[in-house]
Parts: sequence; C-alpha cells; structure tokens
Amino acid sequence: MPDIAPEGVAKLAEAGALRKYRPDELRLPAGGPGDGEWTDSGDAGGSAKDPDIRPAAAPMNPIQAMKERFVDAHLADTQKVADQLGIPVENILGVAALESYWGKYHFASEGNNYFGIHYPAPYAAGYVQAKRGSAKVATSPAMPTA
Repeated sequence: MPDIAPEGVAKLAEAGALRKYRPDELRLPAGGPGDGEWTDSGDAGGSAKDPDIRPAAAPMNPIQAMKERFVDAHLADTQKVADQLGIPVENILGVAALESYWGKYHFASEGNNYFGIHYPAPYAAGYVQAKRGSAKVATSPAMPTA
C-alpha cells in the first residue's frame, strides 16, 4: 500500500474521535431543554440512571413502516431462495418490492406474484386478470407455513 499523505493522517486522527450512531444511546427527555439531543458521556443533564433520560425512538412515517413490514414478512422465504441462487437477498427483495409496490398490487395480494410474471408460466396455479388491458398475470400457490 502507498504511504498516506500527512494531510490524510491528520484527517484520520480527527475522524477517530467520531462515533457511529447508536440507537440505544441515551437522549435528553422530550419537551425540555435539549429536547431529544444525545447526552454527552451518558450524563448531560442527569445520570445514565435518570429515569427521564431514555433512548429516543425515531419517528416512523407510514411509508417507511409499510416498507419495513414488507421486508419483515418476506425476508425469511426470500433468504432461502437467495441462498439457493447464490445472489444477495437484497436484490430479490428490491425487485419484488418495486414490481409489487411493496406487496400492494393485486397481483401480489391476490395472486402471490411479486414479480409480475405473465401467464402462462411454469408452476403457475392460474392467473389474475390485469385491471387495465388484456394481460393475464400468473398466480402462484401460497407458500406453506412452517
């Protein structure tokens, strides 16, 4: 590896003092001075044992909540397929999310088809008629629950 220039070493020394965000890090109570700010060393405005200082929960907007529910619902099954195919699970979940609008399109909710695969298709159990146009989208049998 090449030597690091002195300017780079100085930047690395400064960056060493930075820490990654930790969701369990204590914050000041809401509604008071410093509302939700992180404590410094766990005791700004009180000790770590102070019941008024607690981890702050990030506000969850409805779209983010929908996305997280989709991932939670499909991660385990998708991981099995990703392992068999040797591709990242994120790739499969990402395409499924985009193709099915996070599972909201009727092809996904009624036909268990998260990829918009048209009928006839191998292993199709039937089809769902597109709401616009003449396309038939394959339905898949529901996965058995463990």
